[in-house]
Amino acid sequence: MTTGGIEYPASHEPLVSNDVFYQCQKFIRKYNKSTNMSLQKKNEAFPLRNFVLCGECSRPLTASFSTSHTGKKFPYYRCYNKQCTAPKSLPKDKLENEFFDFLKEITPDKRYLKVIQHMALEVWEKKYKELNFTNEKIGKEIEILKEKKRKMFDLLGKGIIDDDDFKEELDRIKSSIQDKEELLNQTPREDFDLKKAIDTCFDFFLHMPEYWKKADYTQKIKLQGSIFSKKPSYHYPRFGTPNFSLIFVQKKDFAHAKSLLVAPRGIEPLFSG
Repeated sequence: MTTGGIEYPASHEPLVSNDVFYQCQKFIRKYNKSTNMSLQKKNEAFPLRNFVLCGECSRPLTASFSTSHTGKKFPYYRCYNKQCTAPKSLPKDKLENEFFDFLKEITPDKRYLKVIQHMALEVWEKKYKELNFTNEKIGKEIEILKEKKRKMFDLLGKGIIDDDDFKEELDRIKSSIQDKEELLNQTPREDFDLKKAIDTCFDFFLHMPEYWKKADYTQKIKLQGSIFSKKPSYHYPRFGTPNFSLIFVQKKDFAHAKSLLVAPRGIEPLFSG
């Protein structure tokens, strides 16, 4: 028995010798480690597992490897619902190739993205002018507070206020200055090149299927969640009409896209490389 990292001998008569016991423990630890690694690799082989829904019953597709009579393993996606009338198994390559083609279908064309880019830059320019005006106002307020802070030291030196009142008022002024400086720090830098940032993002959108295909398992999961607001469904033999995240608003809704734009606060990657 082991407690707190210290091993204590048992009081009962052992069924096997210590040597046999420790050899078995080594085997169990080795088996568990290799089994866990094997399960992880199997899970990572199926990026669409629990993401794509069965178009017949709306249950998430699961996935596994099937073993042939020769011992060769074949990867399949499956609908685990026994009552579902849809085909039970889909080869991994078939579903993932169709998902790749599906991404190509929903990728916005270059002209569409150029118009969105132009609109975003217009909104940015307008909002940035408003921010500059606000920042000038905040800057003046900070200077007034700093001048008030200097006067507090003069009042203390002349004995007009006592130490307690001085400390209380000084803390209040310092807190106000800090709050206003934090507001200034939240403002985008003047050297921030929004056009370049948008170009980078839109290049990603234009080549989204290729990015997905080359991505590793974790990146695929993040990318899939970024594109779809709801999980897509597979209707044998094609994907159904998707629900997009905002950036992938369908082209038929383009007339309403301008009302959906807001001032950008920064550009973040959908996933890190």
